[in-house]
Amino acid sequence: MNILLKKIEQLKAKLNIRMCRVCGFEREIVRGHICDVCRGDIDEILPIIKACEKINQEQENRLGKLYNIFENISNYSEQIRLAPEDQYGYFWRAYYYEAAKRYRSAIGDYSKAIQISPGEYLFHFRRGCVYHHFKLYERAISDFSIALRTLKCPLAYVKRGKCFEKLKRTDRAILDYSEALKINERYDDAYNKRANCYSALKITDKALVDYNMAIQLNPDEALYHYNRACLLSDLNKSCEAIEGFTAAIELKPTYAGAYNNRGICHVRLGSYDLALADYTEAIGLDNTLEYKLFQYWNRAHAYCKRGEFEKGIVDFAAVIRLDPKNGGAYYYRGMAYKSLKRHSEARWDYLKAVELGFNEDAI
Repeated sequence: MNILLKKIEQLKAKLNIRMCRVCGFEREIVRGHICDVCRGDIDEILPIIKACEKINQEQENRLGKLYNIFENISNYSEQIRLAPEDQYGYFWRAYYYEAAKRYRSAIGDYSKAIQISPGEYLFHFRRGCVYHHFKLYERAISDFSIALRTLKCPLAYVKRGKCFEKLKRTDRAILDYSEALKINERYDDAYNKRANCYSALKITDKALVDYNMAIQLNPDEALYHYNRACLLSDLNKSCEAIEGFTAAIELKPTYAGAYNNRGICHVRLGSYDLALADYTEAIGLDNTLEYKLFQYWNRAHAYCKRGEFEKGIVDFAAVIRLDPKNGGAYYYRGMAYKSLKRHSEARWDYLKAVELGFNEDAI
């Protein structure tokens, strides 16, 4: 018996049969201490493990930053207790409240700092930023204006310009962006924002000049390529617009809006296969209800234009699921049913569209 066991052990050694340290089975092991079966599993799982480790590290970093933020809030609270008239104690505590997204507390402390030292421009600037976050644009404009009396800062002009934009005071926003550019002529975001205003006012020649300047100064910003491409699309310059949307996608591969709008341009050019690919990509990237509805709508029309009415019906049904009161989706699904000679279903959809107030004459 001992001789037999010895021969078995010799045969195992010859065939490299050892116990795998992962699964515990005795198998042929060519390298290391892990069998090929387990090594294949590990090779497949290893990237996932590394990705999880990276996520955990990022979470630890965020938690560490958050801990530091609240530690600073605690420290400045103690400073305020010891020196209640120290405006900088309130300012810095407000700053860290802002970092912790406790905006109402930040406004309270910025206001206290301003009460103690009314002429300090930085206090007004920071409070203006928080007011902007709360969409209190008039208050934000007031604070930015006070800050600008002392500090001619391009960022303050841009922040105030954004508030004017939100209030539809586009001409006034243009003036602020222009002031920012007088101070810093290489301020790419100011060119981009002024271009948006010119575009809104249909001053397209100036808008294109500003978009081009923004891209020239910062060619790696996907948003600038996207905004310029949107304007070119509105001008029916589809080929140029496609180039712009493609540039935006190359810089930001998850840019759902760029895929969607490039798809619209492909439809205009009759390139339905390319359009459908772009719409499908956009649907997979953006889970926002409004955008997903819009993307299903666009893809449904592209399918119908290519004669794939069944697929178009599926996408119009998706639009209806997301927005049950969308009369247009019922109407166009009815048209698709009609094209397939499914008249009873088409009639039901037409009636539903009318019931929801869809006006066929407005098409």
